Amino acid sequence: QVVSFKVTDTGVGMNAESLAQIFEPYAQPTKNVAETNRGTGLGLTISKSLVELMKGEIMARSRPGHGSVFAFEIPLVRCQTQNPSLTPVSEEAEALADHLSSTRVLLAEDHPVNQRVVQLILKPLGVDVEIVENGQDAVEAYKNGSYDVILMDMRMPVMDGLVATRQIREIESNENRGHIPILVLSANAMPEHCDQSMMAGADMHVGKPLTPERLIDAVREGLELQAEGSDASERSSSQHA
Repeated sequence: QVVSFKVTDTGVGMNAESLAQIFEPYAQPTKNVAETNRGTGLGLTISKSLVELMKGEIMARSRPGHGSVFAFEIPLVRCQTQNPSLTPVSEEAEALADHLSSTRVLLAEDHPVNQRVVQLILKPLGVDVEIVENGQDAVEAYKNGSYDVILMDMRMPVMDGLVATRQIREIESNENRGHIPILVLSANAMPEHCDQSMMAGADMHVGKPLTPERLIDAVREGLELQAEGSDASERSSSQHA
């Protein structure tokens, strides 16, 4: 079964060129609207990401002077829990979501849409997501905070994710901290990009666009790596005692 939604307005409308860009971040084709009424240009971009996460499709049509129509369709998923608001977007995501409650995740990501997508996937599962917008802030947050997993975007302003990952590993070594899983997020999925992530000290390279299953599975694998590292450290301490 599929559920459909349609919103129609009677605004100024858009030409074909503007319509082709309407789902792009910060796109604001109606330049004649007063600045006090203008938004950020992210609403439709976020809407598109959410619809696609739910395996749906979104579209828009418009003509100058005749308003616009925005519509989307999503497949219905049967809920298997007594609290539908906490149900992941698919049964696969639900199966992967065990034991994530109370996990602390540091997300280093400069794109507001990607930030929101990660929050929408992980927060309903009880994951505490803290967001920073560049690698330098990620390093500072790591120094002063306590996290179970770091999600590190590869390309960010001020300091990119690979440099930040190397600095975190250096701090980890110099201060004899426990190993924290670092998962690099990137649309660059060629073998050389994966190799760059591993050489910088990352534990995993996760390709974009993110899906709930891919992200939840990656976080769970990161937690398993952390648990294995803690067990190995405890065994080593026992042997030297």
